[in-house]
Amino acid sequence: MIWLVWQQCRTQPSPGMLMKRLFLSVFSVAIACLLLPCHASTMTLNFSFTGSSGGSGTVVATSTILANEYLVTAISGTADGSAIKGLLQPGSFPAFYLPTNDNLVFYPATNGVYLDMSGIAFTSDAGMFYNLYYNGTSYQEVVSSNLQGPALKQGSASGFTLAPNATVAVTPEPSSLVLLGTGALGIMATLRRRVQR
Repeated sequence: MIWLVWQQCRTQPSPGMLMKRLFLSVFSVAIACLLLPCHASTMTLNFSFTGSSGGSGTVVATSTILANEYLVTAISGTADGSAIKGLLQPGSFPAFYLPTNDNLVFYPATNGVYLDMSGIAFTSDAGMFYNLYYNGTSYQEVVSSNLQGPALKQGSASGFTLAPNATVAVTPEPSSLVLLGTGALGIMATLRRRVQR
């Protein structure tokens, strides 16, 4: 956007028009930066589920740009008596079971629901793969011994709960916006000096 304004200003002989257009472009970038969220919030949430299998533990989740939506970045605990080994990357649980995992949680719950239809996928030390999700009416789980084969267990995870442990950290983002703003002001000041000469 700034490049287009600069190209238009180069063809304009009027120094006043140059400054007006440059000011408008810098002002619009500054307003856009102020409207963006300023920080990413990280939460630790306790979870548990019961059903055809069971487990509990904690997830670490970072806020996305949408309200109440968090991306799970780490998981620990137990599932079916075995330690949870780690989180599967979004999109790695096969789509032939259901929509592939996105590892999103919603807190506070959206209409009483903490998960979406894609769910959270993780693996255990016993070599099992789990996906917990919400199918539109209830919480469900899929358990498999590999990501290519059939599900060993598929059914209700009716006792799924999610509760906050603590807010861990707030990652400040305004420093990058300040850097962008000071750079834009520096360019504007340099151009103003050139126009005045």
